[in-house]
Amino acid sequence: GRLACGRPAPRDPPRGRAGRGAALLSAATRRFRPGRQEARHLKILISGAGIAGLSLALRLCQRGLKPVIIEHSPTLRDGGYMLGLSDPGYDAAERMGVAEALGAAQYMPRRIAHIGADGRTKFALQGRSLDILAGERQLNLMRGDIERILYERLRDDAEFHFGASVATLDQAADGVRVRLDDATVIEADLAVGADGLHSNLRALAFGP
Repeated sequence: GRLACGRPAPRDPPRGRAGRGAALLSAATRRFRPGRQEARHLKILISGAGIAGLSLALRLCQRGLKPVIIEHSPTLRDGGYMLGLSDPGYDAAERMGVAEALGAAQYMPRRIAHIGADGRTKFALQGRSLDILAGERQLNLMRGDIERILYERLRDDAEFHFGASVATLDQAADGVRVRLDDATVIEADLAVGADGLHSNLRALAFGP
């Protein structure tokens, strides 16, 4: 059947050695693994509305959950660096149902040149040669465009708190209790720190 976010939830690939870019914070005393039906009622809070946080939120949404996303910026951030999305990243975009939208937003340069120290062009690629080099499963995207596309899939099916940060984090046997800097209190089963290298949530949980 169809789930939230307007997409059927794709099947997950076999588990491998996944990266640990986000800090998963939960009560260490929890000794059970929720079943499929129980998991649908979990409340999961995500600190950070960047690519990592929005990607996780979308996958949770496609599993029938309604995540809560906290973002300190008042709006989605625009611009940022250009990123290359290929191979495993493109596979993930397909499973999430956003590959087509990302493809429509990609930026493909028509000429790439290597300039030497003397200012002269050493070699250049353009036209068909450049297309072959990039391939069909290589996308060049602005960070802000990736975040916008993910947000557009989520905004009606997730709870967003922009312009807010996590001020305190209390862990208990049955979940976490978070207070935002605007005094909002949120109770959740799990808190995920996806707020960057200098994660505020990680510092609250483990210290600076």
